[in-house]
Amino acid sequence: MSEASDAPSPDRFAWDDPATKRAVQVYRRNSKRAFWLGLLILAVTAFLGAVTHVKNQDQSATVVAWAVGAGIFVMALGIGGLTRNAKIERLLKSQVWVNRRADYRVAYSSTTNGEPALRIYPDEYGPEAIYSIPTTVSRYRSLPQGANLPVLVIKTPSGGAIVAPPDRSVVLFARRPRTNIGRRFLKRLVIPPGSHDK
Repeated sequence: MSEASDAPSPDRFAWDDPATKRAVQVYRRNSKRAFWLGLLILAVTAFLGAVTHVKNQDQSATVVAWAVGAGIFVMALGIGGLTRNAKIERLLKSQVWVNRRADYRVAYSSTTNGEPALRIYPDEYGPEAIYSIPTTVSRYRSLPQGANLPVLVIKTPSGGAIVAPPDRSVVLFARRPRTNIGRRFLKRLVIPPGSHDK
């Protein structure tokens, strides 16, 4: 078995686990790249806009608007990732991983890239919890989908959670729905077909 496949020690903070630390560092690095890429897009757009604006104002304005939007979007992804990364790292340095069981499903539709829904089973560590996973498509698809799966969990003071698969190949922030309607919606998505609500 590889180092990442070994279970994390319950006697050490999560940040002391090499696989956990590696996953968070990869996330931080990718978030920084997204931020700088967005900034680069904005800088190049500003330069090209200044050069071409006089030649064709209408076409230039359209191109600049699209490029600025893309730059801001990519930069926002980077900033959001860095913010979540800082929160995750802070909690990992003071908490230990807890082994729990969960259902996880990404519900797809013709208009979205999927709606991730996570249901943590009630156990001695806490009651049932329903979460969304606010991150990029590639990251929330990295968490294995299925019913009654093992998952590592750390609760956050705000009621959310830090979650990871047993190999800690990805570490994700899970957010609790703000309303009962949102909770019921996510729970309907994640309950396996044919099972009964607990």
